[in-house]
Amino acid sequence: MALLLKYIRTGLLPLQTAGLLFAAPEKSLVKKFLWVILLSYVSVGGGEANLITNGSFEIGPDAGTWWISLGAGSTDIIGWEVTDGGIDYQGTIWQASDGSRSLDLNQLGPGGIQQSFVTVPGMTYRVSFDLAGNPWVNSESGPLTKTLKVEAAGQSQFFSFTTTPHTPFEVITNMGWQQQTWTFSAVAALTVLKFQGTNQGTGGPALDNVIVTQQAVVPAPAELQISPNSQLQIKGTVGAIYRVDFSSELPATNWFTMVTNFFLPTSPYTLTNVFSPNLPKGFYRAVGIQ
Repeated sequence: MALLLKYIRTGLLPLQTAGLLFAAPEKSLVKKFLWVILLSYVSVGGGEANLITNGSFEIGPDAGTWWISLGAGSTDIIGWEVTDGGIDYQGTIWQASDGSRSLDLNQLGPGGIQQSFVTVPGMTYRVSFDLAGNPWVNSESGPLTKTLKVEAAGQSQFFSFTTTPHTPFEVITNMGWQQQTWTFSAVAALTVLKFQGTNQGTGGPALDNVIVTQQAVVPAPAELQISPNSQLQIKGTVGAIYRVDFSSELPATNWFTMVTNFFLPTSPYTLTNVFSPNLPKGFYRAVGIQ
């Protein structure tokens, strides 16, 4: 149901009729300058973008047909920092799950990588990644079941992968990659995502194709109103995406978009510089985008 408000700079007189809420002017105010705001909700489909840089580790030093060992603190793989005991940056000697590069999160022992990215406190994020394990077996390679810990915003989860044994340094054409998923809730404006090998030995969990997306927020029907300082104010779902449309007349055949892809950080939220002061009236609607 649409909710219609008619705003008069000098006062409001509510009137309820036909399921619509009007604020009609007193007779003495009929000629006063007025705004009309139409409140409505429409859902529009949207896409998801990977919030992680270089999630498949394709941009980095040339590992060729072998691998490169990287120690803690290395930033040679664009977007990532190596942590703990270091990692092995695998070239084409292993089949990658995406592209031609992947990681062994153990070097001589458990190592890890991490990356920070912008988040919205309270929002939920989905982490997906492909997991396998170093299949080369010798006296120092550790257990056949490789284990990994993923951590962000003080939350964590363990994952495991059991390898099929192979002779050391054999070219592996089928790593048996498995996609894993995990979700966490952000608590700050910047979040560090970390992957860490947790089994002992030189053979650790293999990692590739990291993707992080913000979970879709279904916008609730928005409400528009006039703030005390005569600005347009929107109430809706925090974290949802909206746009605000304008028309000079109703019924409207064409809506003009005043604000697009607007992320609602708080509710209510005041939008500035939206009104058209040269027009005697205006019709506005808030459109939820998901």
